[in-house]
Amino acid sequence: MATYTYNELDALRREIRLCTLLPGSFEEPVACILSVVSLYAKPEYESLSYAWGPPIFDKELVISDCVHGSENPKSENGNAGGNFPAPALALKVTTSLYTAFRYLRKSDQTRVIWADAVCINQSDLDERSSQVSIMGDIYKAAKNCQIWLGTVEDVIDWPDEKVQLNLVTADDLSNFEKWIHSQGAVTAPRQLPTAGSATISPNESTLGALHIVQCLLENKHLYQMPFWRFRGTSATNVYFVGTWYKCMRTLLSIVSQPWWDRIWIVQEVVLSPNAILNIGRHQVRLKLFLSASQNYATHSEACCRTWVGLWFGREEISLPFLAKMRVVSGLSRVMTGFAANTLVPISLALMSRERKASDPRDHFYAITGLMKNPITGKPLGPDPDYRLDPGQLFREQTLNLMRQSSSIDVLDHAIGVTTPNPLNLPSWVCDWSQYKMAGWLSSPYNASSGHKHHFQQTADSSFVISGAMIDVVSKLGDLVDPDNAEDIAVKVEEWKHLAGAHQAFDISTVLRTTFFDVIMSKEGEHRRLNTRDEAFIAQWWWQWILGKKRRPSVHEDPDIFTAHCHFRYEMKRDKVFATREGHLGVGPRTIAIGDRIFIVKGARVPLILRNPVGNSVDESSPQICCDYSYVGRCYLHGCMDGEAIAPETEWQTLNLH
Repeated sequence: MATYTYNELDALRREIRLCTLLPGSFEEPVACILSVVSLYAKPEYESLSYAWGPPIFDKELVISDCVHGSENPKSENGNAGGNFPAPALALKVTTSLYTAFRYLRKSDQTRVIWADAVCINQSDLDERSSQVSIMGDIYKAAKNCQIWLGTVEDVIDWPDEKVQLNLVTADDLSNFEKWIHSQGAVTAPRQLPTAGSATISPNESTLGALHIVQCLLENKHLYQMPFWRFRGTSATNVYFVGTWYKCMRTLLSIVSQPWWDRIWIVQEVVLSPNAILNIGRHQVRLKLFLSASQNYATHSEACCRTWVGLWFGREEISLPFLAKMRVVSGLSRVMTGFAANTLVPISLALMSRERKASDPRDHFYAITGLMKNPITGKPLGPDPDYRLDPGQLFREQTLNLMRQSSSIDVLDHAIGVTTPNPLNLPSWVCDWSQYKMAGWLSSPYNASSGHKHHFQQTADSSFVISGAMIDVVSKLGDLVDPDNAEDIAVKVEEWKHLAGAHQAFDISTVLRTTFFDVIMSKEGEHRRLNTRDEAFIAQWWWQWILGKKRRPSVHEDPDIFTAHCHFRYEMKRDKVFATREGHLGVGPRTIAIGDRIFIVKGARVPLILRNPVGNSVDESSPQICCDYSYVGRCYLHGCMDGEAIAPETEWQTLNLH
C-alpha cells in the first residue's frame, strides 16, 4: 500500500484537516478520510485528546486525502467522501491512537474527529508552528473533546485477578445502579454483579471506581463512602471488603494514566466546551471527575485528614493517590481561573513543568493560548516557532516572566549549576522542561527588606542584578537519610556542632533551620513557625525521632505526619551548611564550600552564587567579583526577614552567567 503524503494548508484561510472515521466493526482495520476545511466555515467535528505513548509507529491507518470543502468533501481522485475512495493509502500511527480510533469508531455511521498526530503534518515545522498557534481555536470550535485514557486492560494492572464480594449489600449496588443511569453522567455497558456473587472482574472494578467518583462528587466525607462497615464509632474499628480495595486501586490507576501528565491537556480541557473521559467503553464527563477530585483534596487536607490512610486501605498507597488527585484537581483550578481571567502566567509556566512533552518547546507553546493579560485579555505567550532553539526560547521566557510578574522570584526555579544541562542553559535560566518544586519558598520571607528588584539582560546572555554579599559557606553537613529516624537523630546532633568545636547551635536553631521555619497549615499552605509550632516539633516530632515515641500514622496524628513529610521531602534534595559568620542554613545539594551568599534586591530569600574562577574562604576578606554562576536559593537562619540589610549596606552589580 502506498504511503500517504500531506498537502499544504493555507494559513491565511485558517485551514485544518479533519479525519472522518468510516464505519466498521471493532475487528476491522481502521479506515478514514482526511479532508481540508477552513475554521471560518465552522465545520462540525469532535477533538481527540490522548497520550501518544512511545514513538513507535507500528500501526497503519487506511487513509485518503480530500480536497477543500466541508459538506461533501471529495478525495484527490474524485470520489465522494461517503464511501472509501481508491486507491487506499497508508499512514503510520502509534498503537495508542490506533486503539482510540477503534473504540471511537461507530459501526453504522461516520465520525469526524480532529487528532493532532494525523491532522497536522508533524514533519513540516512551518505547518506545525502555524497549527499550534491556532490550537486553542481548534479545541474551542469542536463540539466536544473525547479524552482517551486507554482500555480497561490498560488501566487495570491485575487483569486475571478475582476477589471475593463477601460483604457487599444490595443497598450498595442499588445506589450504584441508580447513579450510572442518571442523567447520562456515566455510560456503563456492564453492571456490577448482584450481591453474593463470587468475583469482581477488572471491567466491574472500573465501574466501582467510577462509583467512588460519584460519591466524591456528592461531597461526602471519606467515612461515608460505600463498602465500609463500622464496629462502633471509633475510626480504628473500621473494616472494608476486598471489593473496596480493588476499586480504589483501579481509581488510583485511572488518575495515574499517562494522559494526566501531558502538558497539552491543560489547553485542551480548558478550551473544550465539553470534555469526556473514555476508559474502554466507559465514559465520564471530565468536569464531574475534576469536581470530585477537588472535593477529595479539600476533605483530605481538612475535615477528613485522619481518614486518608484508612480510606484507601493502605497508608503507603494513600499518599501517592493524594498526590495524583492534587494534580487532577489542579486542572479544575486552571479552568476556573481561565474562565475568570485570573490566570497568572508564572503559575501556568510552573505548572507546565509538572507535565511531559515530547518537544521541550511545548512546555510553553502548549499554554500559549491560556496566557493572557488579565486587564486587556491580549495574549502574553510567545508565537509558536519550532525553528527556534529551545535554549533561546527558555531564556526569553524566563525574562518575560520576570517582567510580567515584576519580580525576580522566577530565579527560585532556575537551573543553577545543575548537571547535566542538555540545553546548555545559563545558570539563571529556567529549564521549563524539567520539573523542580520550590517547596518552602512559597513562605512569606522578606530577606531583601522590601528593596525593589533591578535586573537586565546583556548581549552575551548574562543576567545583571543588584546584591550585597553577607556571608560565605564554610562547612557542609553530611547528608541525612530522612527515612531513617536513627540517622536523623545522629545528623541533627552533628549539625548542632557544625559551626566548630567552640560553638554549638541550640536544638531550636537546628529544628527551625531544617524545617525552614515553616510548617504546612491545615489549609495546605506553608506558613512561618510560631512558638507553639516549635514546641510541637520539639515535644512530639523530635521525641519520636529520638525513639521515645513510636511513629504515628497519618490517621492517628496528621499534624506530626505532615510535619515529617515536609522534613522528609526537603532533606531528600537539600543540604545543611554553616557559614563563616556562624549562621546555620540549608541549600541545594550542589552547594560547595566557598560559595557566596547574597541578599539580592527584590528576592525574598538569600541567593547562593559561585565565583567561576574558584572559591576560597581562607582569606580574611574574600575578593568580591562581578561575575557569578547561580547555585540556588537558601534558608539562612536569622537572615530571612531583612536582618542582614542596614541603611549603610553597599549594593554591587552582579553578572550571572
